[in-house]
Amino acid sequence: MRTPKILIWDIESSYNKVLTFGVWEQDISPENIITERFIHCISYKWYGKKKIYTISILDDPKRFKKNPHDDYYILGEFEKVIAEADAWVAHNGDKFDIKMFQGRLLLAGLKPLPSIPSYDTCKIARKYFSLNFNSLDYLAQKLGVGKKTNNPKNLWRLAFEGDSEALRKMPKYIRNDVVLLDKIFKILMRFV
Repeated sequence: MRTPKILIWDIESSYNKVLTFGVWEQDISPENIITERFIHCISYKWYGKKKIYTISILDDPKRFKKNPHDDYYILGEFEKVIAEADAWVAHNGDKFDIKMFQGRLLLAGLKPLPSIPSYDTCKIARKYFSLNFNSLDYLAQKLGVGKKTNNPKNLWRLAFEGDSEALRKMPKYIRNDVVLLDKIFKILMRFV
């Protein structure tokens, strides 16, 4: 019998660029969205394997030069990866990562994600444990498997603006999240 291929993944998405009259409790209408949020990069690994892969908006230099907000390359490449998975793991993935990726596929005119089992470590922590927090960083530190990498000030803003140096720093941040996610998943699944 074949061992199921479980994909452990995380995305880093951008800001939206919007016009607003203030910063508190704004009702922003669709016509005030100047730039729709997009995906800067995705990192992933296969459960039981060590190697971590990253797909970045910088991986297609021509597309990036033309439009630093165009994530079509990331979508197409990661869609191929997901097609190999029997299940996937993401932290807060059911609420954010999966929906964000699926939304970007929709807007790009690509195929929807396959219907496969999802293990959301945030939901698992909420369901089975009464912890003070369920964030990836909190779980990692309390379980003794590490902590999130601190990112430089304004990293997301610079990345949104198309700063190549900022975009080259993102994989270090997101790759560590995948390492932590893998370790947390292994521990939590013993209790499920």
